[in-house]
Order: sequence, then structure tokens, then C-alpha cells
Amino acid sequence: MLKTSDWSQHSLYPKNLLSSLKKLLLSYKDKIKEYSELIDKLFYLNLDSAYHVLSPYYSNTGRPANYQAEILRSLVAMVHLKTYSITRWVKRLKNDRVLATICGFDPDDVPGIGTFYDFLNRFWLSNNRPGKIMPPHKKPKKPSNQSDKLPPKHPNVVRNIVDRIISGRDVSLGPQRVISLLFSEVAVKPSINMGLIQPNAKITSDGTPVESPSNPYGKKICDCSKKGIRRCNCKRRFSDPSARWSWDSNLTLLMTISLLIDSVSSMELLLLSI
Repeated sequence: MLKTSDWSQHSLYPKNLLSSLKKLLLSYKDKIKEYSELIDKLFYLNLDSAYHVLSPYYSNTGRPANYQAEILRSLVAMVHLKTYSITRWVKRLKNDRVLATICGFDPDDVPGIGTFYDFLNRFWLSNNRPGKIMPPHKKPKKPSNQSDKLPPKHPNVVRNIVDRIISGRDVSLGPQRVISLLFSEVAVKPSINMGLIQPNAKITSDGTPVESPSNPYGKKICDCSKKGIRRCNCKRRFSDPSARWSWDSNLTLLMTISLLIDSVSSMELLLLSI
């Protein structure tokens, strides 16, 4: 359950931050100076609008969800400090009183790893949860020239998206649509209001392939091997169901990757992800 009173208002954050840092200044002066750029970024990051984007994804009953604005703020800090593991990040917060304070936490009451994952899982709208049982993926053929990329599986996908936008039809934003809307409300719209982005600015979007540590063949759950059948097309359990085979022309090897989408939007323009 997430009520308005459970979401820490931005008007209180700068005051509480300055008050807390003053108490830490004598013992952690160098550490505070080290985080000066991060402090400047989070000091002006207003997360109030994020409540209206995220609150529909919480139950109307049950225990209140604590530290939700602080967790979101800390994820911004995590990326700023180039940490990309929730486990390492939570460990760092628990061992760094200044960093925990900057994110808005009580240094003696930093949420656990599971709380961070619970927060993230609410907004990734996909049924492809770890452990999903599904048919095995087909391994693609390598290109004849190893320096070449694999031919696109859907060569006209960009044209189709453009045609849909021009005709006024909806465009699916995929499982990351809540995150895209959150980015629009918290970052893009305020930037437009501040004059940092022009309302008629062009939109660009890109995808980033990330190597997945999961087994591309999945884990067999059938008894075909006991029957002497080494290769079968029975359904298998996948730890990363969204990962797909991909050819890396630089490393010249096949790998399983998950595609992360970066998208930008503005107030007057359609939020879109490609």
C-alpha cells in the first residue's frame, strides 16, 4: 500500500539533507566533498510526480510501503556512481553513512536487497519472470563473414512504427512503459519547463544489448535423457526468458543477450520506445 503520506515530499528533502550533512561534516568532511556532484544532482531532483505514476501498482490494502521515494532516488545515485548490482549497492549504502544520508535513508535503517527488487519488479510489466517454462530457442546460424552482423529479423519494424505514429494509432511501449513514463514525468517534462529542452526537440531512441549469464538452452525438465533421447524440443525452464541468441561481430561469438531500451520523450511529443 502506498499513500500520499508515505511518499516523502521533495520540499522536505533539501532541508533534511542539509541538516543531516551538517551533523556529519566534522567526521566525514572528505567523504561529503567526494559526493559533491551527486549531492548537487539529487538536491534538485524532484520526485513528487513519480508518486502519481507508480502508486497504481501498489495494493490498496496491507502494510504501508516505506522508503519508496528514497529507493528511487538511490537508484539514480547508483547509476551516477556506476554501480550496476543491487546487492553491491545495498552493501555500499549500509557501510557508507554519508551516501545513505544523501539518498534520504536513515543510515541505521537502510532497506534490504529484497525491498529494492520488490520495488523494481512492480514496474517491469512482463510475464517473463525467472524460471518460466517455454520451448527452447533456436540457435541462429553464424554469418558467412564473421565481421558482419546478423540480418535483421524484422527489417521493416522502424517503418511500421513510424507509419503507426503518423496514422495516429497507439504504439506499444513494451514492458518498460512505466519506466519510460516515469522518466518522462520526472526528467523530461521538468527539463522542458526549465528551458533545458525545447518543446519541438526531435526524439531519439536506442537499445543496448546486455550479455545474459543464463543458459541459452534452458534447463531440461523432461525425462527424455533417461530414455536415451539427447536432443528434444520439450519445454524447458529459463532463468532469463527474455534473453535471445545474438551474434557479436566484434567478439565473433554467439551469446545470449537481453535488450535494454533507452527512450526519451517530451510533453508535446509521443513517448516512444524502439
